[in-house]
Amino acid sequence: MDREIIPIRKSYCTKWAQLDHAYFELSRLRRQKSDLEVAMRWNQGLLNCLEEALDELHFHNNSYKKGSTSPNFHVTLQHRVLHGNNINLATERELLKEMSTTRNQLPVDYDIKHDSTHFKQSLNEFIQLFYEERQSESRYKNFHKELKCIEEKTIVIACLKGRIWNPWASLATIKKYITIIKELSEEIEKENREIISEIEEAKMNKETESIRKKLLKLEHQLRDMRLKREEVHKCLLNLTQCHQEAVLYPFNY
Repeated sequence: MDREIIPIRKSYCTKWAQLDHAYFELSRLRRQKSDLEVAMRWNQGLLNCLEEALDELHFHNNSYKKGSTSPNFHVTLQHRVLHGNNINLATERELLKEMSTTRNQLPVDYDIKHDSTHFKQSLNEFIQLFYEERQSESRYKNFHKELKCIEEKTIVIACLKGRIWNPWASLATIKKYITIIKELSEEIEKENREIISEIEEAKMNKETESIRKKLLKLEHQLRDMRLKREEVHKCLLNLTQCHQEAVLYPFNY
């Protein structure tokens, strides 16, 4: 009986290992899909920060240019006190009011620095978490190199100008970041679609379904073999007991 059970049990273990591997691969794909979705949300957050910074820098530059074209833009209050000017008080009050309003609309320097610092931290965390797991994937290597290249160039320029590095120092830098991160988002979305397709294929895999059916069949066979073995074992016990009683009490038989 055991000789019949052993090959069935081996076959069962083999099939179970195959099914376990299939489940492991499916689980791996689902984790990868989840990681990519997190990366897409993180990337979108970086992109939103960059687009806001671009709008603010555009606004700041346009406001500065608009003010600089005014004939009284460079005339300070001290200059007017010492030298006077040729505009009346009503016009001067209106000009000061407009300048005050414009300054209130401009982004505060502290806020810009805070946002750019937050962006740097988020970008570095994203690179560390996302790229460390994908160092061997060629599809993301160029993006990593380009992001690091932008950072290195802006650091060098800041050092040459004697300034603290700010990734939002120029429109060109922000636009480069936006272009690269948009392309990266497209690549992540593309990989995510590929993963979703692989997950669906894994779910519909006929071979996996065939393994499941064979496992069920082997389980039934093992159960039937165990029941038969138990019946044979009980029968042997009964026969042994009867034999012992016959030896001890021969006159009862």
